[in-house]
Amino acid sequence: MKKLLVLMLVIGMASLANAAVYFYINGEDAGDSITINPSDVITIQIYSDNTDNWAMYVINEDLAGIIGALSNPTTNSNAGGLGGNAVYDEVGWGYGYQFNTAQSTSPTNVVAGVQHTVDFSSAVNGTTVIGMFDFNGPYTIGESELDTLTITVIPEPATIALLCLGGLLLRKKR
Repeated sequence: MKKLLVLMLVIGMASLANAAVYFYINGEDAGDSITINPSDVITIQIYSDNTDNWAMYVINEDLAGIIGALSNPTTNSNAGGLGGNAVYDEVGWGYGYQFNTAQSTSPTNVVAGVQHTVDFSSAVNGTTVIGMFDFNGPYTIGESELDTLTITVIPEPATIALLCLGGLLLRKKR
């Protein structure tokens, strides 16, 4: 009985180990980092290269909750008949969404490709990390993410130029 329990635990923890799940933007691998303007809204796509069932968290690791917000989670038909998403927020860990992809007995099976999306936007400058964690853990920020995306929000060049000109004018008046 113990051996069966251990086997079930190992299989459960390895459920996402076989699934290759990545962050995509505009249909391409997002890489390690991107830079956006404060007015931009980007759609982060959650892509799987196979038809496995999986569950995971996508978390904004900015614990202060200042830089950026994740919003508008969607689950598309590639996620299968039992695919879904839900808000997830835990003090000391971050906030975001739980996503899952699962087959159903109906004809809506899991299909490789983009299975979920979530939007990111920020009105303030700074850098945050969006992390992807297996539902079964571990949940150590900076150590156990399946994928990460560092997003740096900087003002567009015209805004920076206007701020510099304003500073020069203030300095000149003195």
